[in-house]
Amino acid sequence: MDKRILITGATGLVGKALIQLLLQQNYKVAILSRHNAHIEGVDVYLWDIAKNQVDVKAFENVDVLVHLAGESIAAKRWTSKQKQEIISSRVDSAHLLFETVKNHQIPLKKFISASAVGIYGDRGTEILTESSRLGEGFLPTCCKLWENAADQFSALGIDVVKIRTGFVLSDQGGALSPITKMIRSYLGAPLGSGKQIVPWIHLDDLTAIYLKAISDEDMKGTYNACAAHPVTNKTLTIEVAKILKKPILPLHVPNFLLHLLMGKMSILPLMSTHTSNQKLEQTDFKFKFETLEVALKDVLL
Repeated sequence: MDKRILITGATGLVGKALIQLLLQQNYKVAILSRHNAHIEGVDVYLWDIAKNQVDVKAFENVDVLVHLAGESIAAKRWTSKQKQEIISSRVDSAHLLFETVKNHQIPLKKFISASAVGIYGDRGTEILTESSRLGEGFLPTCCKLWENAADQFSALGIDVVKIRTGFVLSDQGGALSPITKMIRSYLGAPLGSGKQIVPWIHLDDLTAIYLKAISDEDMKGTYNACAAHPVTNKTLTIEVAKILKKPILPLHVPNFLLHLLMGKMSILPLMSTHTSNQKLEQTDFKFKFETLEVALKDVLL
């Protein structure tokens, strides 16, 4: 491939997997990193978001910019300072990229930004499409600001794609890790009511979505990145336990206990987000992992 792809957040779960997929497809890959690093086959450039500094050489001959950078939403308790860091790491970094592209007149063809299904908030069993009403609260607000920062690239005539990611299944960490850890320790149980809907997706399918967004010139706008058949938290817990051949406790972890342990961040495992992937499927994207059982077996066995 002649296309050169510039990636931010390249050391995260999705970034690392996407780099390997792009290299396999013979794309030229460059990354923006806060620290010097050596990645075979990848050009590494430095940036400092806090100081509003970026190595402009990173943008030379770049066709597509994939923006994955952002503080983990589950890394620390949601203090006021941490919530601001979560937002700033996404929004300020996008602003820095935008100003660089604009001021240096970079002939970028497409800007692809990560986002999250958290933009819809806690919505019970309501089926959510990309045109559904957005939610209220910290997570939806964070995602709205995140997406707004991406949308400004369209003012430069650059195509924008926003990938609203669901619950990523991977053996390299991520949201599944604490669930498997508890189940392996014989402490697994559904969280809250267990009825909250989890819009899961296998990491391989997620990176394939990014690859399609990069390669398909017709792919623009916002897409829910989730498998076609979301499940409840209880079903997810039972399926993981079955594959690991471990029992789960005959009880549910109550909301108040989760709040005691996690503070305001307890909304993460308790949110119900029944997202539809119909728009994505209309692009003729084909999922490799269509059922939870097959996806979990690939990840856990």
